[in-house]
Amino acid sequence: MEIALSISRTARIRRQARQQGLIGKGETEERSTTWANPADWLKRHLGIGSDVNVIGGYGTTSALRLSYVYSAIRLISENMGAMPIYLYRAVEDGGRELVKDTTYDLVHNRPNPMMGATTFHELMQGQALADGNAYALILRNGASRPEELRYYEAHQVHISTVEGKPFYHFEGISTPVPWYDVIHIRAFGTDAEEGISPIAQHRLTVETALQAQMRNEKYYKNGGSTKGYLKIPGALSGDRIKALSKEWDTNYGGDNAYRTPVVHSGGEFKPFTLSQRDSQYIESMKLTRQDIAGIFNVNPTMLGDTENANFSVMEQMGIHFATYTLRPWIKKWEQEYNYKLLSSEQRRRGLHFKFNMNALLRGDTNTRKEYYASMMERGVLSPNEVRELEGFNPREGGDRYFTQVNTQTQEQTRLAEEKAKAEIDNLKANSNT
Repeated sequence: MEIALSISRTARIRRQARQQGLIGKGETEERSTTWANPADWLKRHLGIGSDVNVIGGYGTTSALRLSYVYSAIRLISENMGAMPIYLYRAVEDGGRELVKDTTYDLVHNRPNPMMGATTFHELMQGQALADGNAYALILRNGASRPEELRYYEAHQVHISTVEGKPFYHFEGISTPVPWYDVIHIRAFGTDAEEGISPIAQHRLTVETALQAQMRNEKYYKNGGSTKGYLKIPGALSGDRIKALSKEWDTNYGGDNAYRTPVVHSGGEFKPFTLSQRDSQYIESMKLTRQDIAGIFNVNPTMLGDTENANFSVMEQMGIHFATYTLRPWIKKWEQEYNYKLLSSEQRRRGLHFKFNMNALLRGDTNTRKEYYASMMERGVLSPNEVRELEGFNPREGGDRYFTQVNTQTQEQTRLAEEKAKAEIDNLKANSNT
């Protein structure tokens, strides 16, 4: 069945294609198109018809075949999936308490019958990174409480806007779904309705990396070097040249590259080699790896580039990854969950979702020990709060806060000195009477 693109969906894709320079000035732009018979500008947007198809017609990403792209998406997605999320209620003393109701169970344990929370968050995050958008339909019970988060692939959803409010059209569902019944995680983009795939935005970088990988495959398939040339005395016809070349490649190319060649009829083989370093292959792969790491905002070392790695700061690298790579995504997840899974009355009562990043933000043992000691001495953390951060159960009397007696303001020092002087003067006056 041929699936037609809606006018609004076509307009958004056409606008993105124009921003990427894929539609030339004065080029005729078809107002409607289909996945089965895409217009020329849509083919260029999707990478169809080129030597390297970065993005397929349904948002599937052949770029995932590139190890660095795959590693970056897997790294971010798996860490998002591994992070637990909790539902809290703010309490009067400024603290919070854990709330374990059905909504908490839905998000923390199992969003739908098909997958657990880890797989769900990992899948959604990977979809957002690869395609720019990830969608989950919120199914509610008779009391309007969410009871299932049903995952849909990005190509199965498109958006229309009515009076400034978005409605989502899901494949297989005839009625448009209002915005408050859809979890929508989007990548960075300039479109108010949808995110833009980082891969599509940086198509040239990814295509260059894929082409380099394809050259590498051909390079080794042909024995790791350009073999050389055959020198044959006398003049040869074009057909004879082709036949000799084909015969040589068949006998001594690919898996047969290291067989002992036999040259006859006065011929002579003139070998030459071209190392990968001479062809700047290694340098090009280093460049694309660093570029792709920059696209996904991760350190190249985390994608396997260990040449300049400093393993003494690996823990700090993990903290940097949690702070600058994961935190922006975490805020998007928390805001979507808070606004669409909780009612306005629940939010007024202080209910909110929170991902637990403590494990990712931990430094080494000595650093944590010094930090906790400093926070307890200043009365910022109690012993039980430190125990919670380290995964220990609370202990009796551990909720008390400490205050340093040798730390005070200048005003407090002045008042204490005046009080001491007054007491001394009073003692002197009493001793004279």
